[in-house]
This record gives sequence, C-alpha cells and structure tokens, in this order.
Amino acid sequence: MIALIVWYSVLVTGQLASERDYTIRRTYAKVGADVTAEIVNVANTSQVQAVLDNILVNVSGVEDATVEYSISAQQSMLTLKAIAPQEWFKTAYYEAEWFSGASAQDAFAALAADDNTIILDRTIAKSYNLTVGDDISVEFENGTKALRVVAFFGPEPQDQTSTGIGFMPRIGSAYWSFVPINLYAYPGNLTSAAAKILMKIDAKADGAAVAKNVRNVDDSVVYVDSVANELEKSQTDAVASGALDIMQLGIVFAVLAASVGTALISSVSMRERSREATIMSVKGLSYKQLVIMFLTESFALVTFAIVLGVSIGLISVYGTIASSNAQTSGLVVKHLIFPLGSTLLVADCIAIIFAATILPIVIMSRKYVTKLERMIRLR
Repeated sequence: MIALIVWYSVLVTGQLASERDYTIRRTYAKVGADVTAEIVNVANTSQVQAVLDNILVNVSGVEDATVEYSISAQQSMLTLKAIAPQEWFKTAYYEAEWFSGASAQDAFAALAADDNTIILDRTIAKSYNLTVGDDISVEFENGTKALRVVAFFGPEPQDQTSTGIGFMPRIGSAYWSFVPINLYAYPGNLTSAAAKILMKIDAKADGAAVAKNVRNVDDSVVYVDSVANELEKSQTDAVASGALDIMQLGIVFAVLAASVGTALISSVSMRERSREATIMSVKGLSYKQLVIMFLTESFALVTFAIVLGVSIGLISVYGTIASSNAQTSGLVVKHLIFPLGSTLLVADCIAIIFAATILPIVIMSRKYVTKLERMIRLR
C-alpha cells in the first residue's frame, strides 16, 4: 500500500509540474517574447523604428526590444524572419534545443557577422540534404541570393503534419528560417513584410500593464499580446484547472490514507508483539534499545516500499511524457521536471509516512516498558 501511494504521489506531482512548465513554455513560444506588438500598414523601416522608439520612451518596464520582419521568399516553400541577430537573441524567447548544427549563441553570432547567411528551417535542410556550411539559393524579388547555412531551426522532421502551437502546416517549410535584417533593406528589395516588435520586460514589471500601455502608445500598433495575459486566460479554464485541483486533492487523501494505514499496521503489529517486548525488557533491554529494534525491523520494509514507489513513479512520469511527445511534432515538447515545490511535496508525503511508522512504535514501546516497571514495583 505504501509503495502504491508513493507511486501515485510522485506520478501526479511530476505530471502537474511538467504540465505547468509545458503550458508556460508553450505560451512563451506562441507569443514570441514577454510582450509583442504587431504593426499595421508597414510603410518602411523608419516608421517601425519610430514606433519602437516611442514604446521605449513612453512605456516603463521594457528592458529590451527589437523588430522582427516576417517575409516570404519567391519560393512558396520558404518563410523567413528578418531580424537583428544580437538584439533578437537578447529579447525573443527561444529554447536551445530548437537549434541544431550549432548552439543558438553561435548561430546568431554567425548571422550577425555575415549578412549572406541563414539559419535554415530543418525541414527544408532535410529535403535538400543540406549541412552546415552549404549554400542555399533564395529567390527574392530582385533576384536570387546564395546564403550560407550556419545552423538549423526546428525539430527533427516527421512524416505527419505538424501539430504544434499554431505554426504553419507542413507544406514545404514547417516553421521558418532566420536571415539578417541587413541582407535587404525595407522598402527596396523587400516590398511586403509584416513587422512585429518583441519586448523583454523587467523582472519586477507587470506584463499585463506593460501590454496595456503599449497598446495605447501608438495608433500603428494593431495588436498586442503578452505572456501574462495568455497565462491568465489559461488559468480561467474551468475544466483544466478543475482537473488539476482534483489531482492535487487526490494526493492529500492518498497520503492521509497511507499514513493512517501505516499507523494502524504498526499499532496492531506492536500489540501482537507485546509478549516479545515484555520478554526483551525482562532480559535487560532498555526503552531506547527496544525502540531501535522495532524501528529497524519496520524501517526496512517501509524504506523498500518508498524506494519502490518513487522509482516506479519517476518511470511512469517519464513514460507518460515520452508518449505525449511522440504524438506531437511542435517546437515545444514536455520535459520531466521536479521543481523545489514539487520535490518538497513528495518529501513531505514520505516524511508523514515515516512519522506514521515511528509514532505507534515509540508510544507502544513506552507503554510496555512503563507497564513492566509498574509490575516490578508492585512485587
């Protein structure tokens, strides 16, 4: 029973922690940064830069900001994001595992050092059998440009259609590729682009308040999104939050049941061994020695059950997460994590079970020793 309860506690705690982490990371990937603002009717880079400067001057709490242009090459299969590499690297949300062929830091450093480079969508790279250092011809509106591949972006391509968090269907480009903004000026060689301002806010700033201020700072801002607002929406989901609350409540009842059950088993076992305890006391065992003897016997079984429950619980959580990741092909995947709060919760459950084992033995042993001493005094 102890192993079963500990397994359930580890399983539920691990799943809840991993699901919360996945929700937060998926929200960051969807928004793109702490706060993002889309610009309507982009006429030129000067207009977008003016909006960016306006935000930096009039909105408090913004630590870093940069512009991201979404453009399309003449090939319908290739979607590009034109960025200022170093500024984007400091501001936007990304995960190291999204990049291959080079680390994210090295990839953006190479992008900043040479305008004729590209971080290529991994799906396109696999389709053309390209490796880091190879060139790919990208057809723009004024002609074709040979760009050197410095890294790859995106997960390992799969056959099925992408089911990520709102990214492009897997027709040609599954996600996007990154090119330096200096490669082509806008307007000029690029005559159509969508601009988005990415913002990283201070640690103490309120993301929802910053988003509200950005929304009102300039008429060119058509839409503002923030991680704070998206997470607030996800927490108002009654079905999802209700299920999580029930699972957490289940841990409480399970631990209480294990504790009560363990205490009852220890009490019954000590009652059945009352004669053994009396004989041991008569032979000269002190109260301390008697308690140590019974605790050693009980701890061996309880410790084995707890280790078994924790081990199987971790394996179960890992299997659940691996199965979930195998059924999706988005950028963001679930990770097995046990933050400090979850670890302390499991530790508390184990501590309660040990306490339920110790207390009956201590109390019953004291009772037997006291009873024996009373009998000796009466005689």
